[in-house]
Amino acid sequence: MPTTYLADWAAIQHRKQEVTNASNKQENKHCIPHEYHVGDKILIHKQINKLGKVQCPTQEPFVIVEVQDLPFNCTVVIDKGSYK
Repeated sequence: MPTTYLADWAAIQHRKQEVTNASNKQENKHCIPHEYHVGDKILIHKQINKLGKVQCPTQEPFVIVEVQDLPFNCTVVIDKGSYK
């Protein structure tokens, strides 16, 4: 006679969320908080799989023009020059 198994989906979901939270806490433990300010310079990483052997993996330093606060989650606006 076959046995049936009734899954407790709420318990499974709760356990999965606990594992995800623990994993995020472990990963974020080594992060260094940083706030961007207007005038800071940043580098943009290129897609490495599309680069040749001699090409630089970053684009030139760009200047931050604006730092948008909430509700945009601290998005930065950079000046990339003209598109002509």
